[in-house]
Amino acid sequence: MAKINQRINKFYLVFLSASIWQASARFGGGNGRGNGGGNGGGQGKKNQSGGGRGNGGNGNQNRGRTIRNLFNYHELIERDSEETPDGIVATTTSEKANVADWIKTHIEQMEHLMHDTDGYIRRWDPLFEAAFDLRDFHDITVEYLDNGVRVTQSVAEDVEGDEWECAKAIILAHANVVDNFARIGHEEAKKIHLVPSECDGILV
Repeated sequence: MAKINQRINKFYLVFLSASIWQASARFGGGNGRGNGGGNGGGQGKKNQSGGGRGNGGNGNQNRGRTIRNLFNYHELIERDSEETPDGIVATTTSEKANVADWIKTHIEQMEHLMHDTDGYIRRWDPLFEAAFDLRDFHDITVEYLDNGVRVTQSVAEDVEGDEWECAKAIILAHANVVDNFARIGHEEAKKIHLVPSECDGILV
């Protein structure tokens, strides 16, 4: 039985990020960075971003602008995903300063959005619905780089047995989808992604 959480988990950030990115076709274009102020340095750990960075904007319109930019310029995005024993480390960067800025802005916007109490986005996609159902099974650390972000995602320490296998499988499946965002852009957003077989019997 899935532990449907009563708290905002760090895992929420990454799956919100991917879900909103996939939904980009619903929003308009533009290059807005939202209304967050500052670009101070530093690293974000867990739900904290580097000092001086703003919240990256509010509302679907601002998020949609950033997402559209990322899809339109996906060929300028470099992504490296490395599997770890309990999850993955993924680095998403760009040599183009404006694209790197959009990557960081997108994560900032997701950090803001994760406080939304609605709890789900892209529920028509089974993988992402499962990801939100099992959000309490995952932990994440976000590190802001000069040219992008590095995300470390892992199964939560208190998850064991079949639930552990399911959580790890969802992390890897999600990472593969985001890899394809950077590789083929909008084409990946049109797809429906199945829940890994390791989660059979975990979700009800």
